[in-house]
Amino acid sequence: MAELTYRQRLALFCLAIEGEPCTGAELVEAMGLAAQGAGHPKNCWIDFSPARIVRDLQELEKRTLVTRASPKYNRTKGRDEPAWALVERPEVPVLPEPDGEQPTGHVVQVQPRPIAGNASRSPYGDLPVDQLLLLLDVHEEMAGIVGRFMREMGEFQRDARRRLLAAGFEFPQR
Repeated sequence: MAELTYRQRLALFCLAIEGEPCTGAELVEAMGLAAQGAGHPKNCWIDFSPARIVRDLQELEKRTLVTRASPKYNRTKGRDEPAWALVERPEVPVLPEPDGEQPTGHVVQVQPRPIAGNASRSPYGDLPVDQLLLLLDVHEEMAGIVGRFMREMGEFQRDARRRLLAAGFEFPQR
């Protein structure tokens, strides 16, 4: 069995953080936020698209890592979209690191910036290991909070729209 790609590992991470089934479009948003928030290079996340993520989810489904859940209604498209959920949720999801794969399309060459005249030194080089581990814990906790916030905001938007439509409010067509 081939190794998982960065996108597939990131999709699994975001499904774990979200805690509920997601559509391809929802995962694109969550994955982009997670990758950007972690400071991953732009070429790792710039070409995420719902279609590409759905293909990754279908591959993960074949490997029995995800399963199809009840479809979710997409108001913009006026139809149900497939949703996926993790088969087994990890106890502590870990944000994957980019593995150097170069996505097709936009390729951005990133050169590391020398730090204070010493190109081999990390910006965290002076921190003790326990502080580095604490920094990583805080980062993962923040990623979880952002994921929950995005999920709750989506739920609020869906509920608000449903209530406004029930009250007769008409939304302009896009």
